[in-house]
Amino acid sequence: MRFLSALRGLLLAAAGVSSGSAAPHSDAQGLEFSDAAAFCRFHCSAFQLSRSSASQCSPSLCSSHLRSLQELQAASGSDQRLQTIDMLTCTDVAQNATLTLTADEAPARVFRELHAAFFQAFDEMLGGDNVTVDACQLAFLQDALLPTVTDADSAREEAAERKPLLATLTDDRECVIAIRGVCETEDAVATPLMTRRGDRLGDNTVLLVHANASMADQIEALDCVDSVLALPAILKLMPFARSAAQLSVRLEQQTSRNETVEVPAMELRLVNGSDRDAVLEELQQRASQLFGLLNVFEASDEQPKSLFTKPLQDLSAWTNVVALALAESSVEWLDERHELTQNVLRGEERARWTQLQSHRRLDLYMPSLVGVESAQDAGIRGNDVVVGITDTGLYLYHDQFDQDERQIFSDPVLSARKVVMYSAWADATDQSESVTCGHGTHVSGILAGSSFSKQHADLGIADRAQIAFMDIGAQSKSCAGQTGCAVTLATPADAGGLLQKQMDAGASIFSFSWGTPGSDYSSQARDLDQFIYDHPTVLIVVAAGNSGESSDTGQSTISSPSGAKNVISVGASLNAADSFTAFSCPNIFNEYSVASFSSAGPTTDGRLKPDVVAPGMSLISSQSEAPGSTKESSATCSLQGTSQATPVVTGVAVLLFEWLRDGWWKDGSKNADFGMKVVPAALLKALIIHSGDSLRKRMGAMPTSSVVSCASLASGAIDVTYPDVYQGYGKPNLTNIVDFSGGSGSGNSSNSTAPSSLYFLPNSTEGSEPAVAHGGEVVILFTVARDVDLRATLVWTDPPGSTQAASQLQHDLDLVVRVRNSTQTFGPVTADSSTGRDAKNNVEMVQVSYADLLAAAGGANASSASGSGGGNASDSVTHDPAVGVDGEIVVEAVIYGRSVLLSDAQTFAFVASSSAIGSTSGS
Repeated sequence: MRFLSALRGLLLAAAGVSSGSAAPHSDAQGLEFSDAAAFCRFHCSAFQLSRSSASQCSPSLCSSHLRSLQELQAASGSDQRLQTIDMLTCTDVAQNATLTLTADEAPARVFRELHAAFFQAFDEMLGGDNVTVDACQLAFLQDALLPTVTDADSAREEAAERKPLLATLTDDRECVIAIRGVCETEDAVATPLMTRRGDRLGDNTVLLVHANASMADQIEALDCVDSVLALPAILKLMPFARSAAQLSVRLEQQTSRNETVEVPAMELRLVNGSDRDAVLEELQQRASQLFGLLNVFEASDEQPKSLFTKPLQDLSAWTNVVALALAESSVEWLDERHELTQNVLRGEERARWTQLQSHRRLDLYMPSLVGVESAQDAGIRGNDVVVGITDTGLYLYHDQFDQDERQIFSDPVLSARKVVMYSAWADATDQSESVTCGHGTHVSGILAGSSFSKQHADLGIADRAQIAFMDIGAQSKSCAGQTGCAVTLATPADAGGLLQKQMDAGASIFSFSWGTPGSDYSSQARDLDQFIYDHPTVLIVVAAGNSGESSDTGQSTISSPSGAKNVISVGASLNAADSFTAFSCPNIFNEYSVASFSSAGPTTDGRLKPDVVAPGMSLISSQSEAPGSTKESSATCSLQGTSQATPVVTGVAVLLFEWLRDGWWKDGSKNADFGMKVVPAALLKALIIHSGDSLRKRMGAMPTSSVVSCASLASGAIDVTYPDVYQGYGKPNLTNIVDFSGGSGSGNSSNSTAPSSLYFLPNSTEGSEPAVAHGGEVVILFTVARDVDLRATLVWTDPPGSTQAASQLQHDLDLVVRVRNSTQTFGPVTADSSTGRDAKNNVEMVQVSYADLLAAAGGANASSASGSGGGNASDSVTHDPAVGVDGEIVVEAVIYGRSVLLSDAQTFAFVASSSAIGSTSGS
């Protein structure tokens, strides 16, 4: 049987310039050609000519080419404006599908269908009973669309050079250990699992390794290895397939706005240890020989591990360039070239939302909306905590950040009042398209702003926290400081370069209000997963993105690195109803609604993102001044987006860190005896997720032209469930887990009344961090108080996945809850209905009502048999050994290590509470 993914598309419009503006062998986009014939082949295709207003085909230069094209069209009688390229062919597989696009369809569909086709191909190749990597092929390579290129004389083809390989295992855990023993060197890279035995794909465990020829021979000689195969070219394109779904939406939007649309520039990630300059030279030489393109490949000083292609208007030329890159053995994978963006609303979208809100100081609502007031009143405000903020810049003369210390640009000054370090990686200025109201200054105020003069309100959730800042934003010198001048973002190429300086200044909690639309699991997301796995106390909070209105449902729009497994991904909810004045509409405009612009999951591999949401509507915070200004200022401005929601959640994390570090958790007062010397990021993430209140609605897209009414807004809103891809696990509420009443509601006792008992591991007890081995289990015993419900949350820091895999989860743990001595189990709320378990996420939560627990203990039946009548489920207490005399139920949480192959054991964080958290919010 044949699986065919045909890329047929309207050729994307060429740039609108006259042919006379281009030199004979270069065009208006900067592409250079070896000769006039190459120029004409590219710009005088039938499709390019069909866009005559944008064509750069010069009749005087390309007369012979034009005559040949006319003769070909006349002879064939076909419409040459339609480009048809077969991309993917699968043979002898269980499913058969063909994808055919016509000239009337949007260009965006070319890439939308590519995403689905490649993910199905991955299943066909690595799933089933056997690994059959030759089941699917790239048709344009098979069909000799690209002339054969031989590398026999290449000086780089040495036995010592590492290549990506697939190792199929017959004995999982011991085999992983043996392979790592072969591959572990100073320049070793991660060995992620492409598939796990027993997961949704079948009975194969396939490991991605980087090995030279000698290492490959040693691996293949292992008894536990079935085969070692070169990474198929088709899997090199999996990262681009992941980006394709969101790319298609962006192209569609550009088309609707009559903007010039180009096939995207591509990133070519090279294998570790490759000679980038030599690879670039060789690719350029081949492109010149084969296509007459002299400079289609390029390098960037900011990305030393990658090469890039220029954007092209011609789908056929783009495919040929991609094929050339795939044939290069030093290329590990290809993806769209992503650009970082601030996750803040702009232009008309910003104006539409802003006009709905009042000019009240909306930031004053924030503490109550996320339940931090009692913690702040107790003095937990970020004391002696350094938080890392990476953004466009920080205006140091604003009252919220001002201080006596100014020499913070070379070395950290830990005694500084507010900003202990400023890493001017891009520059030392907070620039903005609106000149003032810089993005970095704004989000920093929400997180940690506090008045230097004591004459103004402290804006920050964690107002006593210090800041280690990294500046990654800059404007072009040609327009810097002018209205409308874009601020571009760029980060260091690796996670260590992004985080280490701030860590040296004391930061372990980071706030990222930016990302890249496209692949939700880009190389940066994968690198952050690796960094957090290697540094388990590092917590990174990342904005989910503002692409929720890009489609009817807004789903599958999570940006990267927010799609990383080990970060906290943050969406945006609305503010309190009192903050809206243009429209009352209290059923929609309230804190229990998700903003329509907030990006939604699932991720491309089906994981639940965002993790949580927080208020992100028109938050008022600190305002920067024009570049170069040293004016002392206390001005504020309003911005909205998941950028603004992110520092709210980061602020909550800072307060929780202090609560744990200083021993507040035990009995509601500061007690160094119970302080945690090490606070794992997984525990902070688990507590934040566990505290979440459920939301009710997700707003529909804001009307752009029609009259806005409460009725129209209500009709466009949809109900949300807990948890789901819009709200994740809801809006964090610290009052659900933190108690300052003097009882021990946050310890392991049931004496406190508000909140009900909270249990968590690890805590300050030495050796309390739990871990589970492959095939093992950990049982945690606790009690649930009478007539209150149970919530239990499991979070683990998972090893990094692979951008080339269809699923990113590496270690698969399972959480179930059962009453002691009962056989009935309760699984996670994200469980697959067909299996009863979650095999995708590294967060699992179980929620069970007291009535269901009592029934599982046999108490409900006994109560019924006793004829006790109405009232609560526990009105009649049985003598079941799992039920105490006061109606408390002894419960076991069981954590299974279903698949833990990449380490001896997987550590995790566990939180449980017997309360009604989230179930009655807003009712």
